[in-house]
Amino acid sequence: MSDKSGVFPSEWNDDGVMDVLFSPFRGNRDVNPRSWDSKMKFWTGLIRKHCADRKVVSFNVRQLTEVFERNGKVPSCLKVVIDDLKRCGVIQSVSEFQSSAETSWVSWSVNTFIKKPVVWSYNSVVKSSLSWAYGMIAGKKSSDAYRPKSRAELLNDLPNEQFVILDLVQAAANAIYERHKNSVVYNVTDNVIAYAALQQDCRDICADDNSFHFAILELVRQKLCTVTVGSDRERLIRMVVNKDDVATPLSENEERIYRLKATANKLELNISKITEEMEECRKTAKGLLQQGKKSAALKCLRRKKMLSESLAQKEKAIDKIHDLVDSIQQTESQKQIVDAFASGVKAFKSMTKGSGLTEDTVDETMLNLQEVLEANEQINEALGQPVGGPADLSDSDLENELDDILKARPDATPMTRGKEYHPQEIDLGLPDVPEHDPNFSRASDAKSKNLLFTPN
Repeated sequence: MSDKSGVFPSEWNDDGVMDVLFSPFRGNRDVNPRSWDSKMKFWTGLIRKHCADRKVVSFNVRQLTEVFERNGKVPSCLKVVIDDLKRCGVIQSVSEFQSSAETSWVSWSVNTFIKKPVVWSYNSVVKSSLSWAYGMIAGKKSSDAYRPKSRAELLNDLPNEQFVILDLVQAAANAIYERHKNSVVYNVTDNVIAYAALQQDCRDICADDNSFHFAILELVRQKLCTVTVGSDRERLIRMVVNKDDVATPLSENEERIYRLKATANKLELNISKITEEMEECRKTAKGLLQQGKKSAALKCLRRKKMLSESLAQKEKAIDKIHDLVDSIQQTESQKQIVDAFASGVKAFKSMTKGSGLTEDTVDETMLNLQEVLEANEQINEALGQPVGGPADLSDSDLENELDDILKARPDATPMTRGKEYHPQEIDLGLPDVPEHDPNFSRASDAKSKNLLFTPN
């Protein structure tokens, strides 16, 4: 027995477990649902893992028997597993998957896939059930009805058909979309790419041609890309950058821009080849000159001179192409700016129209505001006027009376009020101002004098 522990699960090396898993499903699920589900889960997971590890999204049923062959035996239950996967929507036949894309460009690959026999559904479902029922009616034992079939019988029962694992193809399609999206700098020049170029760039996502084909079909089903056969029979993919957009067919302008970039890429390859050839001519001429073959060396130098002139022309051409592509890209930027301005103007008009904001309404509002402010000022002036008192009382009279109060003596009587006020003439009965420091006593002064004149 070959050890496939690195590829298959640990159960693969257990003969007893694998004998059960290789045996056919008995009766229906209701007889032993636990055993049925366990076996179904094992083979479903193994088929999916086999495809995911190889970075493919489809499989051929008969080829699986070769992959899963063990000790010269092939699984006897694959047909039931395939039926259950189809019923649950886990897999889909290639013919059904391609037809669901609703596109005409897939006709190139119709003959590259193995088609489903017309009577396969009958043979795989109805005929097997009738065979089991007939055996039971005829009195056959259950062991006879489920006797092990030969390898040839098992292969003959399996459909020679290709199936697509839907979750794997969706994952591959999303990975391809994200990779292309991240490479787009300017949508107007970068959204179109050659089918072959994208496939080469995504070899780590889809290992074979069929898987990449199915992934692109999935993007077509999701309306994220369109595939068009160009004027030179080259397949071109146009992919949207925003998933909210719907992919439209390739336009003539987009194909022209693609051709322009493709020409620049070809010129760059030619320039690289010419540069290498010029270096080779130089080395050859040097070797010939060392051998004394001057005429042959001159021929190599003439060849190098011609290549140099061709190189200069191609470099000028590619510079012009790059300038043109840059102009196209700037046009896209300018269009985005203009579109942004247009959207802003439209939004402003919509807001002003909905709010009733017009030049007339603004003028009228400002006029009303001026009138309100003037009326408010008049009200404030009216509220600031004195209330009550003699009608002939004025501010000047009050100010004169205040001056009289300031000039009047404190003991003035109504008869003397109005005369000039001199504070020094008022006798308040206060003591005289002292002539010495109140804190200095005569006793302390005499003591100080004795200290000063007492001899030591």
